[in-house]
Amino acid sequence: MGYMGFGLQKWIYSQRPRKPFSHEMKKSFDSLPNHSVKKFNISGLASRNPKFIENQIFQMKRKIRSKWIRNKITGLILAIVLIISLAFLFSKNFHYINTASKESDNRRETRLNNDKKTEFDLALSYAKYYLEKGDYDLAIIEFKNALKYEPSNIYARNELAKTYYLTCINNDKNCDEAIKQFSELISTDSSSVYFKYRSELYMHIGDFNSATMDIDRIENANN
Repeated sequence: MGYMGFGLQKWIYSQRPRKPFSHEMKKSFDSLPNHSVKKFNISGLASRNPKFIENQIFQMKRKIRSKWIRNKITGLILAIVLIISLAFLFSKNFHYINTASKESDNRRETRLNNDKKTEFDLALSYAKYYLEKGDYDLAIIEFKNALKYEPSNIYARNELAKTYYLTCINNDKNCDEAIKQFSELISTDSSSVYFKYRSELYMHIGDFNSATMDIDRIENANN
């Protein structure tokens, strides 16, 4: 067999070299062959149909408008319900407040009336007390205080006029005021007793003509 250098056999050196592998390396994606394919014709698609596109746009607008109308109607209904609810609550609260206010006013008016009645009775009691004591000035003050609480009380008005009458007859004071008081009483009640008191007051101050006229009225009333 024979050996060559490095202990290798001769046939190894004399053998012809092999050809390299003949298959090619894979190409990249960009290098793929451009195969001839039939072009896809889109001229017949629906997207190329003007009527179809117009119909699609119309349907879309219709849906949008319908949704807009529904939203508007829903919002309007909610607004009406809210307004009605608020109106109901306001009416109920107003009725409650009005009722409570009326009740409060009634209670306040009752309390004021009670207070006025109490003050009137108290002032009248003081006036009677001073009148019995002969202190006409203080009696007049208290009769006037009583009339502040009940201006139309006929009893207090009569007693005030009589007290002025006594101050005039007994003390020569307030004669003009006494005549004024009885004149006011006569304007609402032409009773002969008022003419009697006033005629005596006229006589006391020397106005005999006025006194005679009042006496004549008394006589005419009695006839």
